[in-house]
Amino acid sequence: MSTEQLALPAGGRPREQHVLNLGTLLLGAGGAMVFAGLVAAYLQLRGMAAEWPPKDVELDNYIGVTLFLTALLSAVTVEWAPYALKRGNQRQTLWALAMSLGLGIAFLNMLWYLATQLGFGVGDHAYGTVVYAAILATGVQVVIGLGYLLVALVRTAGHQAVPGDHQLVRAAGWYWQWVNVCWLFVFMALYVLQHR
Repeated sequence: MSTEQLALPAGGRPREQHVLNLGTLLLGAGGAMVFAGLVAAYLQLRGMAAEWPPKDVELDNYIGVTLFLTALLSAVTVEWAPYALKRGNQRQTLWALAMSLGLGIAFLNMLWYLATQLGFGVGDHAYGTVVYAAILATGVQVVIGLGYLLVALVRTAGHQAVPGDHQLVRAAGWYWQWVNVCWLFVFMALYVLQHR
């Protein structure tokens, strides 16, 4: 006589909790390498140049400071999102992500405006090459960050990001803070430390 063996159905595999955080960390580390190379190139070229920046270069401080303040405001709103989600306030989370997206789009627009108003070209001198490279690298970081924030906003609006599972919103915030740090380095190089 055969006896049937009773067993529970196989459960689903538990979800990996830290994969998104690790991916965000690796993406940020890749960006750090790019910006470390740019900073090294900037300092090397500055050290070798007889005059830095060249005589014909005049950067508009108003644009740089406005970009800095926009990044600072977005740093606050992007931290508001996971804070609100942890407390179960989806409406505030959506507003915080939407405001961060709006500030990010404004930042990208002003960064584009800065690049069009420089008054010198990429190949005019070494300073022009490194400045355009820094602006382009920052712009790429901003576009990636905006995509990240948009996915977090859509998933939160679809009730897929909830107080117990706020990893996506937190990771998007971390990446956006990395974007802000990148701009801080570019701002310091272009506006604060530009003259010897």
